[in-house]
Amino acid sequence: MQTKGIWQSQFLFDLRGKISSFMRSLSSLPGIAALTSTFRAHKRQIMIGSVVVIGCIGFVGINLFAYLMGRKLSEGKFVPFPQGTIARPVPTPTPRPLMSKGMYNFTVSSAIGKNPKFASGSFGHVDARKNQRQTIAITFTDTNVTKVTATLVTDHNKKSHALTVSPADVRTWTGSWTLTDTYDYIYAVSIDATDKTGASNNLTLTYK
Repeated sequence: MQTKGIWQSQFLFDLRGKISSFMRSLSSLPGIAALTSTFRAHKRQIMIGSVVVIGCIGFVGINLFAYLMGRKLSEGKFVPFPQGTIARPVPTPTPRPLMSKGMYNFTVSSAIGKNPKFASGSFGHVDARKNQRQTIAITFTDTNVTKVTATLVTDHNKKSHALTVSPADVRTWTGSWTLTDTYDYIYAVSIDATDKTGASNNLTLTYK
């Protein structure tokens, strides 16, 4: 047993020597020596180039994987997922409550220097429905008003109506119209007045 162990150690020693001798003879060949010298001289550039190549391969691989994940297998073929966004239904907003009902009477405090000056007025019926009549009357502090226009603003419409001076009171202008729209969300009356001097003033009644 001891003799066998000595023989194995000698065999390994001889094999190591032969391998070393072969590597030295191989490195002495002109082509191998030149290649080894070139590698040592450009070792840094070769290492950087290798890292760049490996990085490019990894980048292409990641993008290819992401592309394949974005497709689905259908009937034995890759078919792209449908593009675009899925439309979601928009909830209908709750209609705003009406601030007034019936005949709405009001008084006005006009700003100093603004002419013609509004004094008071009435608008009804505020809660009228489609195809029902509405009336408006606007009274001024002066009698030199020459033009008055009332613009009704509702959900889908904006209509202007010319008012006329009342035969009973020259300071009061009146008008009427048929309601042709809903006012679930938007409801206002804008009154524009002009006097003989060309001065103009505005009054807006907002109900929603």
